[in-house]
Amino acid sequence: MAVIIEIEGVPATIDGYTWSCEDSEIESLLNSFIPEEGPTGWDPYPDHSMAIYVCSVLGCKITHVDPDTPPTADELSQRYAPIFEAMKAQPEPDVEPPENNTE
Repeated sequence: MAVIIEIEGVPATIDGYTWSCEDSEIESLLNSFIPEEGPTGWDPYPDHSMAIYVCSVLGCKITHVDPDTPPTADELSQRYAPIFEAMKAQPEPDVEPPENNTE
């Protein structure tokens, strides 16, 4: 989902978690906000979230957001499969359920 912001009257676009801008200094500044490890796995709209964050820090404004297209079931299952597999690999806790105290 591409998001366009305006910073000092110059448009800049984030798409695929990378900023592009006709002003190379602004582009460099914006890309310095991108973490080296990339987006978190839980955010379905990382470009939009990054644009919101950058605007809150730099005082610029969002001028365009591509229409939200929710992730498909296949995309979600691929995104969360490693988490579910890790959860399945965890041993069941060896804990007795509490006694039912009906007093």
